[in-house]
Amino acid sequence: MNEWRHLGEQPAHRPKQRGVPSRNRIILAVVGAIAILAGIDQMTGGGISRLGDGGAPTQQNASYQPSTGVWQPAPGQPVPPPVDLPIENLRQETEVWCWAAVSQQIIAASRGQQSTPAQCALVAMANGAEPGVCCNGYNQQCVRPGSLEQIQGLIAQFGGRYSGFAEPTDPMTLYRTLAGGHAVILALQTGPQMNHVVVLRGMSFVQTQGGVEPVLHINDPMQVYTQPVPYRQIVQAWRRAIVVN
Repeated sequence: MNEWRHLGEQPAHRPKQRGVPSRNRIILAVVGAIAILAGIDQMTGGGISRLGDGGAPTQQNASYQPSTGVWQPAPGQPVPPPVDLPIENLRQETEVWCWAAVSQQIIAASRGQQSTPAQCALVAMANGAEPGVCCNGYNQQCVRPGSLEQIQGLIAQFGGRYSGFAEPTDPMTLYRTLAGGHAVILALQTGPQMNHVVVLRGMSFVQTQGGVEPVLHINDPMQVYTQPVPYRQIVQAWRRAIVVN
């Protein structure tokens, strides 16, 4: 599933089919559903057809030039305004707990700091242990890297937020995702055997001599990316994403 195109969707429970409906009944049901949606869409001024764009300009004719890092809007289209989600950058508490720190950031943004478990507790519970295993003094077994699946599980369990995997995408898709209120966790390959995760909380478009450059606002729990980073720089290391609904 391309999660960029299915923001806001939650897994649906499909009832078991009792017999196979006839082809005519299926066609009538589909046509009826389309007619109903078209009517609602007309009454809401096209609200349904715009779902997923976050209310941001679609910029369908805009183009991004990877060789220069410049984004070129279509003639007459304005540069989109900055977007920045209120997510605090919480530092990782060991050199390998970036995955716990980004989970903690999303949970805290959803539930507040007081209702957010400590990183040591998140690490323990993500590995099927009681919080005290990692929080009651130093435990070498707890100093371990995590997975994207563990991040997803922690966000769902403690933040109440569904999420989905997505592949790297273009700047405007990222912008529309953020403008719709969806934070993005970026999985980066920072070295031959080194991986890192950061929270993408916002974007802006900066005018340069060469044109308009998309810039990412990142929460880096390791404090490597402490300033807004050009998209062209991040995309070189970007391998996968978690889109938070």
